[in-house]
Amino acid sequence: MGLDGEMKSWTAVIPVKRPGDAKTRLGGAADPQRPELALAFALDVIAACRETRSVGTVIVVTDDHEVIAQASGVTICPAPAAGGLNLAVREGAASAHGPVVVLAGDLPSLTPAALD
Repeated sequence: MGLDGEMKSWTAVIPVKRPGDAKTRLGGAADPQRPELALAFALDVIAACRETRSVGTVIVVTDDHEVIAQASGVTICPAPAAGGLNLAVREGAASAHGPVVVLAGDLPSLTPAALD
């Protein structure tokens, strides 16, 4: 239960690309800050979901070791070898119980209040 007695019934599924492959529009392939920014975006979304009163479980679909190492308190679902975003979402949602919300891993301004 949440602090106000509300059941934490939602599962948040967040597919996260490898930061080196993500947010390519933010800089060239050799830009060392682009992967760091993509990782920070994903970790912000994960943190917001973990702090949301109505989210009881956070499932992160990824195969990136850095994301796995830094995303504490979540369930990791291995990213499918092929299939892209839709398959990643299906894989994550298949292991969920109850209602599911799917969020992009690049919503750095997401707050728990907005998600609730």
